[in-house]
Amino acid sequence: MIEAGVDITPYYAQDNSAEFRLGEKSILFGGGNEYAAIGDITQAVGSWVFWIQSTDSSGYVISKVRAGGAFNGEMRIIIEATLMRFRIQNSTGGNFNVFSDAAVNDGNWKHFVCTFPEMKMYVDSVLQEDEVTATHGMEVTGVSLDFGRNNALNSVFYTGNLYEPLLYDTELTQTEVDEIYNNGRKAMYPSLSTGGNIVSMWRATDSTFPTYLDVINGNNAAMTAMEAADLTLDTPP
Repeated sequence: MIEAGVDITPYYAQDNSAEFRLGEKSILFGGGNEYAAIGDITQAVGSWVFWIQSTDSSGYVISKVRAGGAFNGEMRIIIEATLMRFRIQNSTGGNFNVFSDAAVNDGNWKHFVCTFPEMKMYVDSVLQEDEVTATHGMEVTGVSLDFGRNNALNSVFYTGNLYEPLLYDTELTQTEVDEIYNNGRKAMYPSLSTGGNIVSMWRATDSTFPTYLDVINGNNAAMTAMEAADLTLDTPP
């Protein structure tokens, strides 16, 4: 959640056109061994919101997994066999999965919302068919939350762009998802009805290599095996 006294005006100041400032960059993962490591943060109830542009058929977009077994609250958001898979682990009862209805790797920008522990996935604000209630949220501890790889195995690296991922402390509703999808591209997230529920927002536009900046609460990500050019001028339409 946005803390009292946090000044967000440098990131969302109005310009001469009276529009909120657009995000001008995304972060580009080139596969291989490139990733961004955030650290050990947890969220029992929440939502992930992000854009991707990719032709990758298999790659971890978001991962918080512990090696050596199955642990409660491990979370994966991964392109798998061209579909987006959202998975939360339960150590005693297997895992909970939600899949996109169709392939997501056609090279076009796509917007995703993944809610938990009531697991739903929205693609371009459309609720996907799969829904399931998990027993945990993103609650595994002792490991880093990473963008771009399976953090436990240092493998299945993502190839493609990631634009302004946000972590919320609430399960977003269809109405809220629509509001974010229709307005968020203008970097108006904190001004929307859900602005007070933002835990973190990673923003390439305001980042300086090798730090992928969380402009809300300082959960910055360390860009690893990457370069300054991976903060690239490529954004959703």
